[in-house]
Amino acid sequence: MTHPEGNQRLTIFVGSSSEAAKYYEHVCSTLEEQGHDVRGWKSSFHKGEGFLASLLRMAEEVDAALLVATPDDVLHRRGEHNRVLRDNVLFEAGLFVGALGALSAGIVVAGSDALLLPTDLAGISTLSFREDQRNAFARDVRQWADKILGARAKQKPARRTAAAIQAIPDRFLDNVLGLLLPRIQTALTQASRGVIEVTPEQYFDRIRSEIEHASASTRVIAVASPLSTVRWANDPVQNHYIEQNFLARERGADIRRLFLFEKSTVTAAQARSMHNHMSRGIPVRCISVESLSVPIDDIVLFESDDQAARAYKAHSDRTYRDRVVLAQMLVDPAHCADLRRRFDEVWRIAWEPRSVREGIEIPGMRIPPPAKHEFAPGLEMTARWTTVEVITCRSAAKARGHELHRELKSLVLMTSKGTCVVRVPGDCTVSLRKVKKHLGIEEAYIADPEQLLELGLGPGTVCAVLDPVWSMLHLVDERVLQVPEVVTNNGTRNGYFTFDPDELRSARRVDIGEFVDRVGTESEL
Repeated sequence: MTHPEGNQRLTIFVGSSSEAAKYYEHVCSTLEEQGHDVRGWKSSFHKGEGFLASLLRMAEEVDAALLVATPDDVLHRRGEHNRVLRDNVLFEAGLFVGALGALSAGIVVAGSDALLLPTDLAGISTLSFREDQRNAFARDVRQWADKILGARAKQKPARRTAAAIQAIPDRFLDNVLGLLLPRIQTALTQASRGVIEVTPEQYFDRIRSEIEHASASTRVIAVASPLSTVRWANDPVQNHYIEQNFLARERGADIRRLFLFEKSTVTAAQARSMHNHMSRGIPVRCISVESLSVPIDDIVLFESDDQAARAYKAHSDRTYRDRVVLAQMLVDPAHCADLRRRFDEVWRIAWEPRSVREGIEIPGMRIPPPAKHEFAPGLEMTARWTTVEVITCRSAAKARGHELHRELKSLVLMTSKGTCVVRVPGDCTVSLRKVKKHLGIEEAYIADPEQLLELGLGPGTVCAVLDPVWSMLHLVDERVLQVPEVVTNNGTRNGYFTFDPDELRSARRVDIGEFVDRVGTESEL
């Protein structure tokens, strides 16, 4: 006997005439063997309860119904004699079709004798049972139940949505129906066409998950617009995504990336990104946006031998182009095929860059290697990860398994001369008095959480070697430079970099001095 999971189990009413007793028992036993809860008419009707009342009660309690139809009566019509099912079985079939729908109310035509079914029953689920074809009947029952379960899976969200609407107070209902419901309906209409709207967070999570699970059978094509390159250059989470691309390539994934640039100018950030891809074995090509008569979208498309193609499209803000404000997941095979076809068309006419030391060369364009301080060094560092999230230097040192003084404490300060970052060993506190004296100012204080948020940062995510921190004025305590290797987070609470502190000297603006108040302790300062 198979026992389906709780959400795969149906409660099914079985009805028949008294003459169809042997078929009735077999239908009940087949359903029970498949793990369903059977409510047969012989055991479900209560004493003192009317026949119609019992049927109406059952229609509310069950998920589906099967009515066994046998040629019990003879119908004389227009000079012809036909064998037909009993009137009460026909009535029950109509009642359950009305209550449960044509799919969930089925008829089992039992036996080998001819049976004339009313034309009004055309379109409802009809199964056939014969003594010599029991296995086929069991297979048909299972397929019928699977269809009902599939339909129920679609109905559950609809029922939850309806219940949520019912729970809205009347005083809010007009605004909800006028503002929110049309958006939901539009999103569902698009989803029915294979275009699923997702939030920027869902977009980033999905493409990261896809690339982390990419294998030798995975094929990836991506269009890197200027928007994408800005994100990669400044966002540690997206740097992790790009690093996962490199690891997927090492696992054998087939990856191609097309870079778009504007006004016939490749930025230094794009040049470095292309060089990094090429050095890790990922084919890249580039093309000017202005040379395309038909634009190409910022997409990432995944497909593999065991999974259909799915694409992710990002839309940027018109004012702040480094921000994704809307994203979509595309799952329609024809749409994905069109995206791949368009990518291949542009790929064929795009330029293939050539690595030149640390830079790249494109026909008609030479991009020199960037100055050392132009890129945050964290972009080329390999991140390590812990299983726990940390915020303080003490908790970070414990999770990462090293001495507290190796943790690089980086505090963002708001001063009368602008924003700066001060760096001291993890077991030291910062002296604001020494900072103010060094800068020749009277006001300096630690940035609060809201100010950090405006900078795209948060507690525990102030990374020393990534932007926006890297572009600030650095006040580095001389004790930091005496440590052979220091450790800092990578912009997340469970990832980190280990590096030579001399790397801090390459920042565009850096002052080295004494900024420690106390040694051998740890506090916010």
